[in-house]
Amino acid sequence: MKVTVFIVVILCCILGTKAFIVPDELPSLLSVVYSNIPTIKKGTDSRLGWGFRLGDRADFQVMVELGPQTNTQPLANQGGDGNTNKRNALNNLANRLYAQRQHEKKMKEKKKIEEERKKTEKTEDKVYSVI
Repeated sequence: MKVTVFIVVILCCILGTKAFIVPDELPSLLSVVYSNIPTIKKGTDSRLGWGFRLGDRADFQVMVELGPQTNTQPLANQGGDGNTNKRNALNNLANRLYAQRQHEKKMKEKKKIEEERKKTEKTEDKVYSVI
């Protein structure tokens, strides 16, 4: 802020202005601007990563954490204390697909058993009709 005022004063002197008027709305405007800027946290949180994609769905990534991560969220594959706001979509999808596959297998088995039962009933009816 001091540097900005100094630059404005120097600029006014160079241009030869004799007065510098500050409007009444300037402090309120500055307070609105500065209230919307997020605070900058000093710390050693840093992550370094490199990665590339292999086609539509495959990718390779290397992530290195430098120092303790106190202000950032833990990475997805780290256990932590379980308070992460991120859901583990991969496990949910895998569980859902596994359950769906098991349900399909059961339905196929039931259908197969039902077809066999119908066949045996037809053969029994044929046997009874012959006798």
